[in-house]
Amino acid sequence: MRLVTTPSPLALRATTLCEAFVRTVAERPDQVALRTPHDATVITWSQYAERVERIAAGLLALGVERGDTVAIMVLNRPEFHLVDTAALHAGAIPFSLYNTSSLEQACEVLENAQPVVAVTERALLPLVAAAARSRPSIRHVVVTDGRNHGALSLADLEERGSAGLDLRAAARAADPDDVATLVYTSGTSGAPKGVELTHANLLAAARAAQERLEVEPGGRLVSYLPAAHIVDRWLSHYHGSLGLGCTVTCVADPRQVLTLLPDARPTVWGGVPRVLEKLRATLMRRGVEDPGALTIEERIALRHRLGLGALHWLA
Repeated sequence: MRLVTTPSPLALRATTLCEAFVRTVAERPDQVALRTPHDATVITWSQYAERVERIAAGLLALGVERGDTVAIMVLNRPEFHLVDTAALHAGAIPFSLYNTSSLEQACEVLENAQPVVAVTERALLPLVAAAARSRPSIRHVVVTDGRNHGALSLADLEERGSAGLDLRAAARAADPDDVATLVYTSGTSGAPKGVELTHANLLAAARAAQERLEVEPGGRLVSYLPAAHIVDRWLSHYHGSLGLGCTVTCVADPRQVLTLLPDARPTVWGGVPRVLEKLRATLMRRGVEDPGALTIEERIALRHRLGLGALHWLA
């Protein structure tokens, strides 16, 4: 096991995720924070902060109040991070829905969480709009990728918040015991239950993990698992991004993740067994039946071809 050999960044010593974000922005203003494959979209930390200022102010302009919930149902794209972080700075509680949810499943979660705003994208808008019609708590639906009838665009929301929010003041107003997100259980033993995770919870977990498994500050991560599950939300958003200032490559289609690893070159990466089975199948198609039979030089070269040459940890 590798133990930490480099000092943890100041952001991990923060008491809230908002404070961690402000510290990371100050430390890495020109580094890329969020991107999509082949640099189709590139957002630096300073640009990230500017967008968060406007989106947070826009949410407040819509009437979002401290402690309100904000639902997010989008694919793995930079807008998830922008909206989630903005909602935190507005004092709200952002949470994600599984993109594979049926209308009944989505309604069940929304009924429990009672969000005042729902954020989605055009591909998922029909389901979110249908759910919103039966959930009177949802006063506004925001679409990340363009305008749609009856819904605000993210650009519209940012325009409403063009004056911006003072992020440092918002960070000072946040409390470690504030709920930062809801993560819903799978529902295998009854209706899904919303687990309340506070700023203090999530930062304590990040610090504990960093003490035992070093994740390189400013490294590279790939976000491709559902944000409704704690694994991707915690590693690619809270711990690795806000806490460690890593560059996150957002992969909207998880079926493409293996082909996009050479573009992302992650320093930390992992997946469920099915993903690793696909990785093994890829190796076998390349004629590698037994990686253990390769020389060290051949293994290193193979890792680089797969896009895993810079990897510190595989989980």
